[in-house]
Amino acid sequence: MREKLSLCYYASSGYHRSKGIVTVSSGVEFADYRRAYDEILAQLESVKLGDFEPWELDGARSVLISAVRSREDSGARMEENTLGQAATGIWETEEELIEGLLGVTPERVAAAAKSMTLDTVYFLTGEGEAND
Repeated sequence: MREKLSLCYYASSGYHRSKGIVTVSSGVEFADYRRAYDEILAQLESVKLGDFEPWELDGARSVLISAVRSREDSGARMEENTLGQAATGIWETEEELIEGLLGVTPERVAAAAKSMTLDTVYFLTGEGEAND
């Protein structure tokens, strides 16, 4: 979205384990809202079909493994992790999390994507922009 289509200033997504949701966030011009919205849904459809490159899965896995390993670098991140585990009742070691990430296959990614449905869309605008 950002590099290929120049639709937004930034684009990111995140899985929120304690809530069981995925969020997508991007910064777009008001005039590009519909194109960005359509592109986000089109990319989700591609993932549902397994239409992504191995390097994309490898890159995502690498980032997540790095995040797991870096938790011990910060007292605040250690506290956040422990509180998250207590809240969800899911207690996994660093090794277990990394092993799980290494076991993610393209088929599992596609299956997970197929379970996703759009729930809520927020679009924040400056004062008066949406009505102009």
